[in-house]
Amino acid sequence: MANVNFWLSLGVFIAACAIFLEIALGHRKLKRLIDITPAFFGDPPRVSIILTALNEAATIEPALRSVLSLNYPNLEIIAINDRSTDDTPAILDRLREGHAALKVVHISDLPTGWLGKNHALHQGSKLATGDYLIFTDADVVFDPTVIARAVTYCQQNELHHLAIFPEVPTKENLFAALLLRFQFSLFLQYKPWKVRAPNKYFTGIGAFNMVRSREYREAGGHEALRMDVIDDLVLGKIMKAHGFTQEAMVGAGLISVAWYESSREMFKGLRKNIFAAFDYKLSKLAALSVFFAIFTLWPW
Repeated sequence: MANVNFWLSLGVFIAACAIFLEIALGHRKLKRLIDITPAFFGDPPRVSIILTALNEAATIEPALRSVLSLNYPNLEIIAINDRSTDDTPAILDRLREGHAALKVVHISDLPTGWLGKNHALHQGSKLATGDYLIFTDADVVFDPTVIARAVTYCQQNELHHLAIFPEVPTKENLFAALLLRFQFSLFLQYKPWKVRAPNKYFTGIGAFNMVRSREYREAGGHEALRMDVIDDLVLGKIMKAHGFTQEAMVGAGLISVAWYESSREMFKGLRKNIFAAFDYKLSKLAALSVFFAIFTLWPW
């Protein structure tokens, strides 16, 4: 029995080292947005930022003010109030005053066959006139140079879809540890450093999903993912499935989002989409459960 334990433990150790090495090297391959110097080919293309808010009164104002402070010269901002029952509508209407680039849309009803956020993003995309569309959330704070850097990178690399990982500040040690584990699992499954190549891997980030509008509409847009819970990832999936070029970057220092305030909120928030990440397949969930049991419980 001791020999079995030894060889099993040795196998787990070697496999764990290989996995950690792959993720560490993969993460190093991801380029950082902060390293990109803005430089356009001709006139800056028009960019439409589309964000949705459902009862986001606590976060919407600082996030939207950061968007309104972007120093990009050809910008359109579309803020969607998705059936909020708090002060979100009033905050949006107040911020609209004096900002010609900001359009505010209030949605009161959800059609059958749609999830709320997907429907709101779809409505925003129909109004958008930009050459590029950026889908984001109501709690994401941007540095003023973000759009100029992202557009430059897309033009220089002929990208149709750019997903950027935000910086996530944490206040609680347990939450920081859980966040690290979540990011580890995300990188292990989706390998974002590989998405540019023609393979099975794809990515999408809710905080910053930037698509070229023509290709986005050719792929079916959000109408193609009406009931997808993890709409950000599935948008990346359909863009990749249609053969459009895609890449992921790190936005540390330029894009931040207070994702959850605590580990308790994280558990509550992720309940709705963890199973969706496995395509609602028990076999995938069981396989990952066995994997984590071996690599996290067995060593103890």
